[in-house]
Amino acid sequence: MPTTATTFDGPALTFDIPGLSVGVAEYEEGPTGCTVFAFERGVPFVSDIRGGSPGTVRADKTGFARAFCFAGGSLLGLEAVAGVASALFDRRGHDHVLWTDIPAVAGAIIFDFGLG
Repeated sequence: MPTTATTFDGPALTFDIPGLSVGVAEYEEGPTGCTVFAFERGVPFVSDIRGGSPGTVRADKTGFARAFCFAGGSLLGLEAVAGVASALFDRRGHDHVLWTDIPAVAGAIIFDFGLG
């Protein structure tokens, strides 16, 4: 199991957009990783999917998401989207869970094998 190599003593990015958090992670074994944009209340979105072999999760044209995960690793990177959803779910706790408490996470991947 790879371990994350991303460490920061402070914010890697500063901005003033209420309700938005940004996170990044990468693997030493990489060079691959992911960037996550998480929204406190979720946001509606429209996607434009192009390319020879696009890989996406929950990104069908229009939708609603609490977070977006952009990962490397080609199709194998789509697993990062499930990890983001699991982490957001764990933040909320597991006491009284409604279907609306399950975080909808949209994601897309890029092919970055052989770039290291």
